[in-house]
Amino acid sequence: MDSPKLLPVSVIIPCYRCSETIDKVIESVYSQTSLPSEILLIEDCSDDDGLTMKALERISTNNVFYNIVIKIIKLKNNVGPGQARNVGWDMASHPWIAFLDADDIWHPRKLEVQYSWVHEHSEVVFCAHETLLFENQFHALDSVFVAVQLYFKKLLFKNVVPTRSVMVKRDIKLRFEGKAYTEDYLLWLLILREGNCGYKIPQVLAYSLRPEFSFGGYSSNLWRHEKRELNSFKYLYKKEYLSLPALILVSSFSTIKYFKRLIKVTLVDYGF
Repeated sequence: MDSPKLLPVSVIIPCYRCSETIDKVIESVYSQTSLPSEILLIEDCSDDDGLTMKALERISTNNVFYNIVIKIIKLKNNVGPGQARNVGWDMASHPWIAFLDADDIWHPRKLEVQYSWVHEHSEVVFCAHETLLFENQFHALDSVFVAVQLYFKKLLFKNVVPTRSVMVKRDIKLRFEGKAYTEDYLLWLLILREGNCGYKIPQVLAYSLRPEFSFGGYSSNLWRHEKRELNSFKYLYKKEYLSLPALILVSSFSTIKYFKRLIKVTLVDYGF
């Protein structure tokens, strides 16, 4: 049996206190029908007595796919997922970057389907797809689909681009901003606002291992997440990508969504 094809893709995984999930994450990469050429594991100064680093070193030592280059980059300070991805991005060797977090997994055909699509559409710089919470099985894929173009104005009102779904050209100059912003959301907005072509594939090709606003995730603090989103809109306003009326509109809409989400989470916590 022939080995899976290696694609010109670098996978970037920020790793923070992820010793319990990282093996499953890496297994989802190894199980791809078309493999990436490189995996960059960014150890974001985990405060877990070295458990995350030991897990990453074990993965590197036990790598059975010898044609995949695995790089472990240990950061001296905790910088958050966005800046950790930037470090990996700057060290990546291949034309396309795919992002995966240490509590997410991919459908076995994710890279095959997504890379084939972007390869056939040379104008595309940025590509996403559908994702869901994992419930112990992968979804069947449609043999034919029509990707939907992403627009800056529409994305302002709803972020439909989970980071685990993104494949982006390495050579664009934009990067994730700091912890004061919703780093991934702001980057997708900037990519589209600067005239780059982005699409979303209507196929479920990735999964989260826990709910979006679970207490163990990066977004567990709802108000902190909301402040970062509002700061992202202010950033766009200062860059003159948003007018003042547009800033007020999208900020108000975001705040309404925040209160709806807060009510929902509170009801769940109290058993309603």
